[in-house]
Amino acid sequence: MKTRICASLCSWMVALSAIAQPSASAENPVFTMTSAALYQPNDVLVERLGDASGLASYAKALVATASDEFSKWPSRAPVQGTLVVAVKPNGGVRVWLVVPNGSIPDASSMALKRKLEAVAPVVTVREGPIAFAINFSAWGAAPATLQPPPIPDEWRAAMAGRPAGVIPDAVLAVIWP
Repeated sequence: MKTRICASLCSWMVALSAIAQPSASAENPVFTMTSAALYQPNDVLVERLGDASGLASYAKALVATASDEFSKWPSRAPVQGTLVVAVKPNGGVRVWLVVPNGSIPDASSMALKRKLEAVAPVVTVREGPIAFAINFSAWGAAPATLQPPPIPDEWRAAMAGRPAGVIPDAVLAVIWP
């Protein structure tokens, strides 16, 4: 049983990490996915998604959209951070950008979130939301490989004073009913 779970979980991570390959031709890539992290355990992901192929395709589309959006920004200061993405069974998508304070202007951050939330999500999400994190570096920043994945400030604020719950299900039920 352990071997089956590990093999299945490894398939999720392999599928996501396959798109986290820095561009060898660019000295200072605009946007590079450096790693990915999952907020739910394997059994929950299998129940809600089936297999990893749809999630990998969706993450790849998000990385392409983020790269395009970053290329439009006038600021080229190195930055690293995390895109936290949640998808509901009805196709709803929410994105949180976790970066050091002030490293990305609010207007740029909001534009990026709007673009990413417009990317067509995995269509096979069922039985509850899924959440994952895409760690990135931009304009030559050191790779971001945050493990465990960060908890966005909005999530922390929503759960303050509430009983602990399962991340991300409990927090998403509060901030995104």
